[in-house]
Amino acid sequence: MIPISGDKRMRRNRFILLLILAVCILTTVAAIDFSRSARAQQPQHTEIKIDPRLLDQYTGQYSFVEDPEFVLSFWRDGEKFYLQPTNQGRIEIFPESDTKFFLKIIEAQATFVRDAQGKITGVVWRQNGLDNQAKKISDQPAIEKLVTFEKREEMIPARDGVRLHTLIFTPKDQEEPLPILMSRTPYGIGQSDSDGINRRYNELVKDGYIFVLQDIRGRFGSEGQFLMNRPMHDKQDPKGIDESTDTYDTIEWLLKNVPKNNGRVGIVGVSYGGWLSAVATIDAHPALKAASPQAPMTDTWLGDDFFHNGAFRQSYGYEYVKAMETSKEGTDVSFDKDAYDWYLGMGALGKITELNAGKFPTWNAFVSHPNYDDYWKARGSGNYLKPTTVATLVVGGWWDQEDYYGELPSARPMESRWLGQPRQEPGRD
Repeated sequence: MIPISGDKRMRRNRFILLLILAVCILTTVAAIDFSRSARAQQPQHTEIKIDPRLLDQYTGQYSFVEDPEFVLSFWRDGEKFYLQPTNQGRIEIFPESDTKFFLKIIEAQATFVRDAQGKITGVVWRQNGLDNQAKKISDQPAIEKLVTFEKREEMIPARDGVRLHTLIFTPKDQEEPLPILMSRTPYGIGQSDSDGINRRYNELVKDGYIFVLQDIRGRFGSEGQFLMNRPMHDKQDPKGIDESTDTYDTIEWLLKNVPKNNGRVGIVGVSYGGWLSAVATIDAHPALKAASPQAPMTDTWLGDDFFHNGAFRQSYGYEYVKAMETSKEGTDVSFDKDAYDWYLGMGALGKITELNAGKFPTWNAFVSHPNYDDYWKARGSGNYLKPTTVATLVVGGWWDQEDYYGELPSARPMESRWLGQPRQEPGRD
C-alpha cells in the first residue's frame, strides 16, 4: 500500500499517476470527467512548433526528489517528443513553450529547469494541482521496448443479429497460443492503437496476451440500442439479451476466429466497465477463466453514482446521462452560465425533463422512480450476481466518490476475492 500522508505527497502523486496512465487511455470511464469543478479548472494548452534539436537538451532520466526510484525518461524520435515513467509505456508530449510541455491524455505538464549556466538540471512535473521536482540523473533515457501489436477490426454478431464493434490486438511476433484479455466499454474504442495497449496494460503485455476491446451494444461503433445498466433478460425468453449474453457471444466468436488463442479468456474493467466485468460471470462462457471488476457500478440507487442511499446527485446524474444518451457517442456537457446558478434556476426536476423533451430515458427514470422500487432493483447487480466458478478479484477504493459502494455487494454474492484500498477510483481525482 502506498502512503498518502501529507509529507508523502510525491508518493501519493506517483500512485495517482500510475493509476491514471494504467486506465485512462482506451475505453475507460476515466476518459470522461463530468464534474463541474474538473471542467472549470482544466487549463487550456496551445501546441506550438519548436526546433526539434532543442528537444535533445531535455533527453535523459529525471528522478523525483521525494521518490528517487520513480524516474521519468524523455527522448526525441524524429520531430516527436516522448515521456516514459518507470514501468509504464511511452506517451507523446507536446510543447507549449521552449521549456514547457503538456500531455493530451491527462492533465499534466513538464517544465524543464536550467541552472545559471543554461544547463538543464531538472524538471517540474505538475499533476492534480501539485508540483513535484525531479533531478536530471542521466543524459541517456531508459527506454522500455514496446511490443508491436497488429490491430484487427471486427463487427461481432450477437445472438439477436446485432453486431458489436470490436478491436483485436495480437502481438506481431506471437509464437505460441496466448490467452485473451478483453475489456468492454460504453466510452468508445475507436482511437485505440498498439502504443495505447502498451500504456494501458504495461505489465500484462510482458506476460503475453491477445487484447480485445469492445464498444457495448448501442454505443459508438456497435449496433443496437444502449440501455443504462441493462437488466438481466428473462430466462424464459430464448432470444433475450443482456450484457452477459453479449459477452458470452463475443467470447464464442473470438475462440473460433482469432488464430493462436489458447482457449482461455479474462475480462477486466473499471466503473461501468467494472459492472460489465461482473455481469460477465453470470452464466459465463466456459472459456471465461478470470474477471476483475474494479470499482464496479453495482447499484446506482443504494450507493453508486446517481444516488447515495436515495440521496439524488442531481448535477452528476443529469450531466452523465446527457453525455451518454444524447447520441451514440460521448457528448460534451456545458452551460451558458455558472452551473450552480443554472441548476438553481431550473428548480424542480421536471423542468429539466421538459427542457430536454423527455428524450433521456435514465433521467426520466430518476424523476419517475425516486424510491428503491423494482426498476432500480432490476438494475442493481448485487441483487442478481451469484456464486461463480470464474476466478474473480473485485477491487475498490474507500475514497471513490462515484462507486465506493459497489465492490462489496459485487464480491459477496460471487464469493470472490476482494481488495479494498484507501484510494480513489482509478483515473479519478
